[in-house]
Amino acid sequence: MLNVTITATKHEMMFSLIIEDDGKGFEEKETKQGIGIVNINERIELIGGTFTIDSVLGNGTTIIIELDGEKDKNRID
Repeated sequence: MLNVTITATKHEMMFSLIIEDDGKGFEEKETKQGIGIVNINERIELIGGTFTIDSVLGNGTTIIIELDGEKDKNRID
């Protein structure tokens, strides 16, 4: 059975989203980055955030998204 944990936190103007699973993981250096991952990373960077994937073969995967609301508070669309 696969277990997934999603944690969302906000501290002052910093928002973090952490998604972790205990699946089979993968070798990051041997995996091609698909269009989806590149697209998500670019979108998060556009709004001043960071996107990180950490995976270890046999030990699951962790995805971390961090957004700094301070960088975006004076933004005018």
